[in-house]
Amino acid sequence: MTQQEQDRYYQSYSTEYSKAERFVFRAFQDVINSQLKEVISAVLLRGIIATELDLTNLILEKPIAETFSAVFVRVGRQFRDFQKAQFDKQKNASGLVAGFFSEAFDRQMQDYALTVAGAHITSITETTRRQVKEVLAESAQNRLSVRDAAKLIRKRLGGQFSRNRALLIARTETTSAANHGQYITAKNAGIDLEKLWLVRIDGRQRDWHADMKGKKVGLTDEFTVGGAKMLYPGDPKGGASNLCNCRCTCAYIPKESVPVAQSSSPSIGLIGQAIAELLRD
Repeated sequence: MTQQEQDRYYQSYSTEYSKAERFVFRAFQDVINSQLKEVISAVLLRGIIATELDLTNLILEKPIAETFSAVFVRVGRQFRDFQKAQFDKQKNASGLVAGFFSEAFDRQMQDYALTVAGAHITSITETTRRQVKEVLAESAQNRLSVRDAAKLIRKRLGGQFSRNRALLIARTETTSAANHGQYITAKNAGIDLEKLWLVRIDGRQRDWHADMKGKKVGLTDEFTVGGAKMLYPGDPKGGASNLCNCRCTCAYIPKESVPVAQSSSPSIGLIGQAIAELLRD
């Protein structure tokens, strides 16, 4: 894959990624704001202390998990179709497994969202609880009225703060969902493939991700990225240092074949190779 081809591929990926990120951002902003509204309603109805004591029942993992499942399926489908289009361009789509790219695909994306990304679901939920608890504790300490406490929650955790948080989550999870969708599409394509790490070099990339530019491994092999083993960009095994705001992806390309000497005699084959090397010099 030439550098020009890599650049074109990444540009096509970026266009699709931007669409997906906008959708994921709105989904997570909606669910976070919905949780904050539940807390504010509880403060106004039951008071600051009672709300603080009941945060585990007010801020649940279930809405976050449902959002993960929905966005991973939708983004996965989008990048399944993107990857299939790339195979069509390479004229390598003949091996695509019939029937896989429907219910089975959706189940794999849902399983991934709820298991591999499960730690993210817990982390997002616990972060919301902690942030709300800090504001409620401050409200109680300063003896704010319930209305003033509600206003403080909106001011501290709503608006731009909520937007920035949803955007960070969206950037991380879009990369994970998009690259997992491409990966399982490639695995079920019936084509002998390799994967090539692509990264945008614009001063915002991680240094160790820049070092990955153009690195190639087998389809099911792992990249070593900053000391971590990852199947693809966004793989949760890479940890937060590799995931947050990552914009990398992989290109899946036909595996290069190794030329085999045609001579039936090993010695003649070796002599022929030696002569060829001399002629090249």
